[in-house]
Amino acid sequence: MTNDAKCDGQHCGGLLAFPINAAGQSVECPNCQCQTLFSTFLGKFCAFIFACLLPLSAGAQSGLLFTTNNGSITITGYSPLTVTVVNIPNFINGLPVTSIGDDAFEYCSSLTSITIPNNVTNIGVDSFDILTNLTNVTMGSGVTSIGDYAFYECFRLSNFALPGGLISIGDQTFYDSGLTNIAIPNSVTNIGNYAFEYCRNLTSATIGSGVSTIGYCVFDESGLVSVTLTNGLTTIGDFAFSDCPLTNVTIPDSVTDIAEGAFEDCHNLNTVVIPDNVTSVEYAAFSGCTSLTNVMIGIGVTSIGEYAFDDCTSLTSVTIPDSVTNIGGFAFSYCPVLSNLTIGSGVISIGGYAFENCSGLTSITIPDGVTSIADEAFEGCTSLTNAIIGAGVTSIGASPFIGCTGLIAIWVDPNNPAFCSVGGVLFNLTPDLLT
Repeated sequence: MTNDAKCDGQHCGGLLAFPINAAGQSVECPNCQCQTLFSTFLGKFCAFIFACLLPLSAGAQSGLLFTTNNGSITITGYSPLTVTVVNIPNFINGLPVTSIGDDAFEYCSSLTSITIPNNVTNIGVDSFDILTNLTNVTMGSGVTSIGDYAFYECFRLSNFALPGGLISIGDQTFYDSGLTNIAIPNSVTNIGNYAFEYCRNLTSATIGSGVSTIGYCVFDESGLVSVTLTNGLTTIGDFAFSDCPLTNVTIPDSVTDIAEGAFEDCHNLNTVVIPDNVTSVEYAAFSGCTSLTNVMIGIGVTSIGEYAFDDCTSLTSVTIPDSVTNIGGFAFSYCPVLSNLTIGSGVISIGGYAFENCSGLTSITIPDGVTSIADEAFEGCTSLTNAIIGAGVTSIGASPFIGCTGLIAIWVDPNNPAFCSVGGVLFNLTPDLLT
């Protein structure tokens, strides 16, 4: 101000003021401090009003914690942790919310409901894990990826609709959660290991056509009673459905590999049809399926792995197709009511203990194509009365028929170059007694 101008102090209170001279007349002074204060206030006031009008710039006020990166928002947490309901906005401060960060709500133990908007594409690792009170999740249509452990041990989360554009489900994403059913859309191409393991309330699942591999222990020890698999699936991975109460399963024609323990200990499974495109039934794939009465093995299968049908205590009939070349050790061991067995002409080797304790077998014919019978292959087949060994067998392991207490006679094809039978007793051409 100039020497003859001053602030009257009555209008401004140090904030809103107009300069006046000593005569009480208004004057204009470009250097007036009061005028500067007024301009500053006006600017801040307008900025405040503008901020209130922005799309949910009140996001920070709502308790959401976030970071900004490359013009988008990632939610990193919430304060206070005692929040029960969270509705994440599409925009904060005019920027799209595109991601839920790793561990974002991990410690919000009181959270019961979360709404994720359509702008979000990624849900991070551990983002909602061990939220034992979470019962409702509404997920927007834009989510393409759900990270590892995202809903791990969310015990009360029973209903969950996956968005139609989802591509990837991470490892242990829903491990031990309360889900009762799940529909995996056709857009999904990856389901991580253990994704639904120990979901004991999960009774039904539909897996879309985009999934080519069901990985390690995906539904292991879940409550699945029924599952719908679609064409496009090629591999049922290790222990994918082990120890589930499945009653039946239709394996699509597109499947080529049934991996180790895939259906192990599915005690309620009663019928299995293995399609022709499957080339290998691997280790313990159906071991312990104690209600399995009938299995149809496709004509494309070349190998039946060790323990593949071990301990299938209700299995009565098996036809091994001509395409199979190898029957692994213990493949059908402890199938006590297996009474009808046909071994295809393509089989070359029968593994050790392959039919151990199949006490329902009364007769067995080893085709000419078999060259090797391993140790104790038919041990404990107590009802076996007759065995016929084909012309091609050149190697027989130790005690192949030990414990076959009802065995009356073993007959060997007279064209066999390595073995013979004399009076129903098996000898090699040394000759030494083999039985």
